[in-house]
Amino acid sequence: MPKFGLSVSLTVALLIATNSQAAYVKIPIPNYSFELPGTIKQQCWDGEKPGSTDIPGWSSDIVAINSGVEIGPGSTDGSWIAFLMGTEQDKGDPSIWNLLPYVIKGGDEFVLTVDARNNHNAAILKISFYYQDNNGGRITVATKTVELTDTFNTYFLRFAADNAPESIGHELGIELDNPSAGWLGLDNVQIPQSNVPNSVGPSIRTTFNNPAIFGTNGIITTTPSPVIVIPEPSTIAVLFVGGLILLIKNVK
Repeated sequence: MPKFGLSVSLTVALLIATNSQAAYVKIPIPNYSFELPGTIKQQCWDGEKPGSTDIPGWSSDIVAINSGVEIGPGSTDGSWIAFLMGTEQDKGDPSIWNLLPYVIKGGDEFVLTVDARNNHNAAILKISFYYQDNNGGRITVATKTVELTDTFNTYFLRFAADNAPESIGHELGIELDNPSAGWLGLDNVQIPQSNVPNSVGPSIRTTFNNPAIFGTNGIITTTPSPVIVIPEPSTIAVLFVGGLILLIKNVK
């Protein structure tokens, strides 16, 4: 390759590297789609009732009255969905939580997506990020409630570790709750990677670059597309000078 072409290629590569970092960290969620144990309808989370089986990944603080997993209908991923009875129904059922195999690092940013619907008289869903402290407690660091419809929609919650520095160095977790009446349905709980840059973080940048793709009421209406980021002027200047120096050296 000619020296001039090599210099240009190096400069372009530096520009691409500067802008290729994803904004969100992808975290695998154990039993994210409630497909396990995949046997029969379960009405508790930790196998506490006679004849029941533990639902991997998910737990509750007390024994559920009438919450668990069942086969669809209308599942959005696989065949099984979760159902969660509200706190206003009878004595009410507890939230469910999932402690993830991930330790939070400074600069981490996450987006949690949950498919949810009203199964019967459920009005809202509460979704939360938490970290587990040194005593095993769940410390909520981001939370929101969303209004449900009768069909599955994908709802989201964002969290940046730098907004809660006390969470850094601790394991990340998620929590789902039905603070209304009736029953709601859940499926396909994910923390996906996203290439939408600078979309959440310190208070000066707490909104998406392109909020239109996320609709209203926290509902994702389309899949985010890659966003081309123009570097700051100082970054451009440094890269230009570096490329120019390489060019001069190679021309001599």
